[in-house]
Amino acid sequence: MEKILDKNIESNLFVSDHNRIDTRSLVMHRVIAEKLMQNPELLQKAKDNIKRWRMQGVEVSAFKEWENIIDSGLNNVIRIITANTEESARLRQSTPFTGILTPKERKNIYESFTIGTYNKGSWSDIKR
Repeated sequence: MEKILDKNIESNLFVSDHNRIDTRSLVMHRVIAEKLMQNPELLQKAKDNIKRWRMQGVEVSAFKEWENIIDSGLNNVIRIITANTEESARLRQSTPFTGILTPKERKNIYESFTIGTYNKGSWSDIKR
């Protein structure tokens, strides 16, 4: 199975700030996907996040979609969060996978997508 982070990111995705943010989110979710494959129990964190947000009075239409996706199993979650489609990009905008990346992983990804430092290529060094 090809490593998720080794999938190429198309350079034309980085044409605007919006596309840069979407591409950054895609890379973040590919790192999350690798962590989920190593530890499927992390799916519970996404469920817990949705539950906590609802208890705080936050309700987003994507929450129900995410619950259905998570309940459909790990393979479907991985497929959706790593897909380079409009539907997956929309869902990633309301991700319940907050807290799965370490602060360092998140910082490294954000830094690699700042204007002037974006570099198309392998994302395997993101987690360092």
